[in-house]
Amino acid sequence: MVKVNSVYNSNCLDVFNNIDNSSIDFVITDPPYFIGKEMKKNRTVNKLKFKDAGETINTQMEWDITWESKEQYLDFIKKVFVELSRVLKDDRHIVLFVDKKDLSYIINIGEECRLKFRKVLFWRKTNPVPLADGIGPMTSMELAVWFTKGNVKKEHYNKNLGLITDVLSAPIPSAEGSKTRH
Repeated sequence: MVKVNSVYNSNCLDVFNNIDNSSIDFVITDPPYFIGKEMKKNRTVNKLKFKDAGETINTQMEWDITWESKEQYLDFIKKVFVELSRVLKDDRHIVLFVDKKDLSYIINIGEECRLKFRKVLFWRKTNPVPLADGIGPMTSMELAVWFTKGNVKKEHYNKNLGLITDVLSAPIPSAEGSKTRH
């Protein structure tokens, strides 16, 4: 059984099996971006670019190389949206982080699952991670897509939300004293 107000580090499709229909008020999720195979290839081709304190970074990202093709990945995303739509209460919201190259696919899949696309939101990272290859600017923007199941009722809407922008500026959080690679 899924506990209220808990965080699960698990495959979401497994966890969804333990969640009742129309029982969730809000979902924020950051699914894999299907970039692990390219990252693995880059790290194999030029290991010198992926050094950290003299140690080769060998993050295989098994959680992101499960799929053999973009079609398989998008099929997974559709299954996630079907389940999100099932567990979310009517007139409630989903915010899903996405890779910029998949933005249009994700919006289309959400709409196919009868979710209303609201807006693309932007997280401007104030401490972006430098690119290992040094041939382009750091990625400081992360995109998220906001959907609503059903219509927004006034009692579920904070009118102050209309006074802020769709860009949030904040650092990438890290645990105090820890060194993180993501």
